[in-house]
Amino acid sequence: MRVSVSGADLAQAAGMLRRAADEMSAMRQHQGPIRGKAQDGGDAVFAAAVEDFADRWMWGIELVGRDVDVLADALARAAEAYATVERDVTQGFLVDGADGR
Repeated sequence: MRVSVSGADLAQAAGMLRRAADEMSAMRQHQGPIRGKAQDGGDAVFAAAVEDFADRWMWGIELVGRDVDVLADALARAAEAYATVERDVTQGFLVDGADGR
């Protein structure tokens, strides 16, 4: 079995996940408009249901955001590790070739 990994692809995926996590964080910061519109409707039961939904939704977004951050960090570390191994192997071949081994 052969495994081929592109460090650039891993780094790109990590960046995409990091941007997604940032967007999720921004969503958590702007809960007010939904709550305000629910209150404007004049129905206290509806407003309470919308607020409950918004609370649960934001809690879920927070949990997903945490997981995305962890995954983005892991991908970034993997990209760095693959780049280091590739560089070390390449330099090892160059050094070995220069010595005539």
